[in-house]
Amino acid sequence: MRIRVRWEAGAGHTQPTAGSARQRRKAVQKEYRLRRNSQFRYVYRKGKGTAGRELAVAFVRGPRLMAGFAVSKKVGNAVVRNRVKRRLREAFKKQIPDLRRGMYVFTARDIAAQADYRRLEETMVYVLKKCGLYKNGPEQP
Repeated sequence: MRIRVRWEAGAGHTQPTAGSARQRRKAVQKEYRLRRNSQFRYVYRKGKGTAGRELAVAFVRGPRLMAGFAVSKKVGNAVVRNRVKRRLREAFKKQIPDLRRGMYVFTARDIAAQADYRRLEETMVYVLKKCGLYKNGPEQP
């Protein structure tokens, strides 16, 4: 999203406020994100995991809660892959308070491209329960 700034004689320019809600949301998301290839490889190599129909999860204990989302080109074009990643990130965000600390890597399968948000969220809850990664059990909706 571009911010257009209109310059007028005698008027100062406008900028978004430093503490805007959008910036706070992004900061929270970045706090939990795995970014480097080495982090993903570490989780794949050392971690334990399980799979459901739409996605698989790998987990390693760690000092902080962090997550990464892997969606291969088999899932679809860039638009589809990014849609799947957005849905997975949103589903994960709801689970954060109930999860154990550690590094999670969620890998989407081909069928995830056809799944809606609710189905992806149900599968995520299923695989997290299957691995025993909730602190005291998931919050019931």
